Amino acid sequence: GETIVLPSGATVRPEDCVGAPLPGPILLIISCPTEAHVAAVTSSPSFVPYFESKASSDMRVVLVHLTPSHLASLPAYIDWMSKFGKSANHLMCHSPPHDISSSSSSSKESDAAPSVTSAYKSFLDLQVQLHHVVHSDMFPLPFQDASPETYPHHAHYREISGKFGKNVVFGEPLLKFNIQPMTSMGIDRSEVITPTILPKMEAPSHSVDVSSDDELVFLGVGAAIPFKTRNVSGQYLGLASSSRNENQNQNQNNNLGILVDAGESTYGQLYRKYGPERLPHILVNLSAVVLTHRHADHHLGIVTVLCKRHQHILATHGDEAHKVAPLVIFCSRFIQGYFQEFSTFMDFGTLEFHHLSELLPSSPTLPKWDEYFQARIPGRAITLRSVMVEHCYDAWGVIISSSSSPSSSSSSSSSSSSSSSSSGTSDSSSPYSWKVVF
Repeated sequence: GETIVLPSGATVRPEDCVGAPLPGPILLIISCPTEAHVAAVTSSPSFVPYFESKASSDMRVVLVHLTPSHLASLPAYIDWMSKFGKSANHLMCHSPPHDISSSSSSSKESDAAPSVTSAYKSFLDLQVQLHHVVHSDMFPLPFQDASPETYPHHAHYREISGKFGKNVVFGEPLLKFNIQPMTSMGIDRSEVITPTILPKMEAPSHSVDVSSDDELVFLGVGAAIPFKTRNVSGQYLGLASSSRNENQNQNQNNNLGILVDAGESTYGQLYRKYGPERLPHILVNLSAVVLTHRHADHHLGIVTVLCKRHQHILATHGDEAHKVAPLVIFCSRFIQGYFQEFSTFMDFGTLEFHHLSELLPSSPTLPKWDEYFQARIPGRAITLRSVMVEHCYDAWGVIISSSSSPSSSSSSSSSSSSSSSSSGTSDSSSPYSWKVVF
């Protein structure tokens, strides 16, 4: 920004190096999480300069709506959107509920093979084979929520689509919206993954019995950011009692859930794994969360998980929600402060924080936690142990162990050996024991 004189004596001023300023687009990101916020957003004077009646003719406005679909469909919200004029672009980044109500997508009886979005077709082929040949519960077909092309037909978005036409865009993974240069402003679908049709298979005449009560789900194994082929750290450990009703679906039988780390998109991974009908059961039965250290790729996703969990508890327990036992969270003091700040404007329900040092073998509080976990699954001994690791300040590793008596059901034996062989170090002293190291 300074004027300089060249050896030749020529003077170069800042204005000689740049052209005339060009008007750029106005990018507005709208977060309206609850109906109580709608009035505040739609009446805010901060947006008035960008209304069609106030803005200059060459101003381009792009609004990114993080508003839930049932709120975006309110007349007051739609009326507010229309004030930005016909030239404004609206990006709807909140998918509607999965129960799409449209004539174009309501054929549940259709014989058409379902489609899912995945980066790897070979993965889908293998999953379908494992689902049919090995075990339908252990290897469920990938869950696919409503595809973006059905959003305009959803009851929540139908009026928005009709009113704004091509100026409304519905978000989907890897979709881009270019805002500069102005000449190429608009959507870019070059990296959006095309849905793959699931291959059809005839059900085999026999199947292998590999029934399992326990499961370790890798929600992410390490990445800088969530991506189409990889997700950041997160593991869900679902445990069930050794005695089980034979008529009860194993996936609805988790009496204890432990979430170890929860990077970004952890809730999304759980949703893709279990679907909207099974996920509430998983979240409500979550008994403990372990956040091993302060790095963001290990805890940024926990806020969404806890908010959704509390919403499901309110929906299922109503006025009795306050009687639900607090969710225990083992973490560092830094992360506890992070939660305290978020809790000033987000409702997590009742949480109980404890430092990971309480799980050290030498900790005087350790017997209390052994009793805590054992009380939730009679007939099994679930133990958590922590150990300090060299990674960053206040970083910890966690060892989770399980053992059951020889009188436990044969399915428990099968599940324990399966879990230990695939996810951790097995305790060879008993076929009913396993150990997982995080």
